[in-house]
Amino acid sequence: MTNLVEPDGRIQWGLQPEPIRDVNALDYDLESPLGRRRSRFIKKWLFKQFLFIGIPGPDLVVGLAVVNLGYLTNGFLYAYDRASGRLLETSHLGLPGRHAGIDPRPDELRAHYQSSRLAIELDGGRLRAQTREVEIEAEILFRETPPLRIATRSGYRGWVFKQSTTPVPVRGQVRCQGQTWPLEPGRHQGLIDWSAGFMRRETWWNWAATAAVLPDGRTLGMNLSCGVNETSHTENYFMIDGRMTKVNLVDFLFDPRDPRQPWQVVSDDGRVDLTFVPEADRGERVNALLIQSRFTQMMGRFSGRLVDADGRALMVDNLVGWTEDHYAKW
Repeated sequence: MTNLVEPDGRIQWGLQPEPIRDVNALDYDLESPLGRRRSRFIKKWLFKQFLFIGIPGPDLVVGLAVVNLGYLTNGFLYAYDRASGRLLETSHLGLPGRHAGIDPRPDELRAHYQSSRLAIELDGGRLRAQTREVEIEAEILFRETPPLRIATRSGYRGWVFKQSTTPVPVRGQVRCQGQTWPLEPGRHQGLIDWSAGFMRRETWWNWAATAAVLPDGRTLGMNLSCGVNETSHTENYFMIDGRMTKVNLVDFLFDPRDPRQPWQVVSDDGRVDLTFVPEADRGERVNALLIQSRFTQMMGRFSGRLVDADGRALMVDNLVGWTEDHYAKW
């Protein structure tokens, strides 16, 4: 294991073959575009962390996140009942401090968020999360799946580190308004999106992901994106029964004025050719002093073709997952 930032204050770009012990951002030799070295105080202000955990089950879709922007924190939890179409969602904005945090060691998988409306506690894969309407107790068995780790440039002197883990077996239960859904590894796989870095002040991205058990019992995980990590490298890949296939650049074809219409997700190397049909969405628009955000996350079904590293085609049909369209200024 190694730290992300090396003793000379630099980062090796691209895929990271070894586990990252610590995303030691304050050791990075960060400069302004004109060459002025940033102080530790400014680096703490500019450093951003994101952790998203998703469980796209056949009956219930669950998503939760802890976000630390340096000067603002955010947490959310939602549960989407596919049969009834009911979406239960709670989110909260807060100030930095002891009420919210993400451990900078991605392999430890520790984070928390605490407010009067939302509580999230993640400790080494053991998850407890609660709102007034939703309660989750689960174990995220993330050590059973090798992640993709990547570091890319962001802006002129910044960077993004991402560790994506999918599919991940999940067991436990979700309770919503008197009803209980069991989580079982034979039916439920999850995904983990752990990101951090000195990111562009103004940015955007599209994203598509799933984690599922296929009809033949094999597992499938997928993470595809454009807009963030395409500076010489990409974060795009899918995993079929533990075997990773790296994917090149991906395009998202959809109507931004009506994202409830079907999306096309295709890669330029021919490995991905998918149609996504939305079922439900959640989003927000924020226009505050320091930040602006326009965020739409769709829940729905993927169908189409994936071609693995050996040239074998896998046809998928109605796999539950997400797409996302996100603009941010922070």
